[in-house]
Amino acid sequence: MVIVTLHGGDAFPVDFDTAIIPLFWRPKVKLVSRLYNIEHNKTIKTFSVSKSITWREFIAKKISLRGFFRWGPLYHTKDMEILLYKACYELLNKMRKAI
Repeated sequence: MVIVTLHGGDAFPVDFDTAIIPLFWRPKVKLVSRLYNIEHNKTIKTFSVSKSITWREFIAKKISLRGFFRWGPLYHTKDMEILLYKACYELLNKMRKAI
């Protein structure tokens, strides 16, 4: 199992002279794993899972006092661990069902 992508989320405005466009990205983790047959030296199947924070949770954190005034990071280690655990669980379920 390998963590391919792990990034925190944020939002900021991009200011053009005529318009302001807000850019959003949520915290995300992507995991990839493979089932491998050692005897035949061959990959049986590859699995991948991407997991992101829900939009509801993301917006709630962005409009909180911490998000509004930028008092430290919005997502702490514990938040990212929970997201990683959910992705691991989903990936293991995919692998278990394929066997």
